[in-house]
Amino acid sequence: MARWHGDTQVELLVLEPDSDAFYLPEYRIHPAMSLSVEAGADDYWGAIGFEPGGDVMGSISISANVIAVTGPSGRWGCWGERDPEVAVFQGFPNAAARKDWCAQFGPFLDASGALESYLPLSFAGRAVPVEYAATLTANYGTSEGTPQDGGLG
Repeated sequence: MARWHGDTQVELLVLEPDSDAFYLPEYRIHPAMSLSVEAGADDYWGAIGFEPGGDVMGSISISANVIAVTGPSGRWGCWGERDPEVAVFQGFPNAAARKDWCAQFGPFLDASGALESYLPLSFAGRAVPVEYAATLTANYGTSEGTPQDGGLG
C-alpha cells in the first residue's frame, strides 16, 4: 500500500497498551517503528520482535493490543486489534487494486460482512457488543450504500 501512494517508509505505532502507562515505565521506550518499504521479513520481525532489556513482554509482537500502520503520505493505513483479531485496511487506489490485494492477502470482508460472520466468534455469548458494532460501522462501514475502500481481515 505504501508504494501505491509513493511512500518510502512504513510507520507503526502501538496505541494499546498506553505508552506512558506501560512501555515507558517498564522499558523506557515508546513502542513505534519505521521501516523502509524495501525492508524484508527479517527486518520486520527484528523490529516488532525486539525485546527491550531482554524482556519478551516488551516486544511489540507480544504486548501490542492495538496498532496503527501508515506512511508519510497519510493516504493509506491499517488499524489492527489483537482481540478480537481484526485489521482494517484503508487507502486502496481503486477497486481493481483492492480486489487484487484481497486475493493475495485475504480473505477480507466489509464491516457488515465481518459483523455477520467471524466477529461474533470473538465475543462472549457469540454476540458483538452493540457499541463495538456501531463504532466499527461508523468508522469502516458503508457510505451512501457504497462500501468504503477498506477491508477487514
